[in-house]
Amino acid sequence: MEIPNEILKLIIKHLSQTSSGADDTELRAWLQQSDEHPREFEKVKRIWRISDKQPFGKVQFEPAWAKFKATHLTESVKPKTPILKQLNPWIKVAAVLVIGLAVSLGVLSRNNTYTTGHNERLQVNLSDGTSILLGENSQLKVATFFNWQQRNVELNGTGFFEIAKNPSKTFTITGAKTNTQILGTRFKLIATTQQNSIEVSEGKVAYWQTGGDTLTLTKAMRGSLSNDGEIKQETINNQQYNNWETGVFSFKNAPIGEVLHQLQDYYGFSLSDTKNLQKSKCLFTGGWSNAPISEVLQELQLTLGLEYSFKDNILTLTQIDCP
Repeated sequence: MEIPNEILKLIIKHLSQTSSGADDTELRAWLQQSDEHPREFEKVKRIWRISDKQPFGKVQFEPAWAKFKATHLTESVKPKTPILKQLNPWIKVAAVLVIGLAVSLGVLSRNNTYTTGHNERLQVNLSDGTSILLGENSQLKVATFFNWQQRNVELNGTGFFEIAKNPSKTFTITGAKTNTQILGTRFKLIATTQQNSIEVSEGKVAYWQTGGDTLTLTKAMRGSLSNDGEIKQETINNQQYNNWETGVFSFKNAPIGEVLHQLQDYYGFSLSDTKNLQKSKCLFTGGWSNAPISEVLQELQLTLGLEYSFKDNILTLTQIDCP
């Protein structure tokens, strides 16, 4: 379909951060008129991203519109080189905890313990270079003398691991019912008394039930322990299984709660939702690829009427207004 110039102008104003409240209201109404409109919006957004627009701050709308129209709405459109992908934001979240080997004589505990509550995420960087994003309602225990002779941790909950390679020291994770051992790899691990599974993004992992058989898992493989004590492996067919790492998201009529949960796993922010808005029936269709969190939240605001504040890595939901 062909987007009317008036709507295109509204989209460019929105993308260049020069739109008014009335502009966004009009654009939101157009997006909700047809299932086809959000798809067309995504096409324009992709073109905008690879344009030579200013990457930071606000831009003047009229020059931006003129340049976009001249470059992309003529028959002689030339392909351009995409902008460089951003580094994984969750690796750079502000809440970085560095665990050192230097321990004073006054330390009484054998473990450093890190915990998260409901809707919280915590980034933990270990002294060997390993990065861990701790999921909500989780606990990680790290030995005070971690990496001296061994690399052992205990997990109760969900963790997203990027293990630093060290052929001379395996990395072992002990859960309530399972154990995981690796040299260097990336994976998502859930280890609780109720649920146990692992999804491997890269490398090779040994995964076993305590006192049971051992699985050897490689990229795009999942291991899990059923409630009846059976451990099994399978190939992962969902191409988005590791979006917590890649930052590539694609949703079709997805509940807003699911969208926010997946975004948390990538961007590492905590969520404050006293009104329980994430339980609303709002559905989202769209996607991003390594987009900054500000752009993601701006689009959710536009399409779902999501009102929020974002400060100190905490997303606070205040209102949602969707059809």
